[in-house]
Amino acid sequence: MESIKFENEFYLVRELVIPEFGYVKVSTLGLNFKMMLDDGSYFSEKARILDEDIFFYVELNQIMFNEYQLINLLKSEL
Repeated sequence: MESIKFENEFYLVRELVIPEFGYVKVSTLGLNFKMMLDDGSYFSEKARILDEDIFFYVELNQIMFNEYQLINLLKSEL
C-alpha cells in the first residue's frame, strides 16, 4: 500500500482497476478533510491538484479492505 504526504502527515492511498473507470486512486477521508477548508474551498493549490487525482475517499478501516471488497464498496457508492 502506498501513502501520500500532505502537510507533513502521511495518508494511505490505493490504486485499483474498476472496469467502468479504469485505474483509480482511493484515499482516506482524513486526507479529504485536511485538504478542505470549512467553506468548501481548498487549503492550497497543492490540495486542489491532489484532490483531482483521487477518485474516491473512504473511512480509514475501509482502505484496508481487500481489493474485491473495496471495489464493491466503491461500486455501491457510485
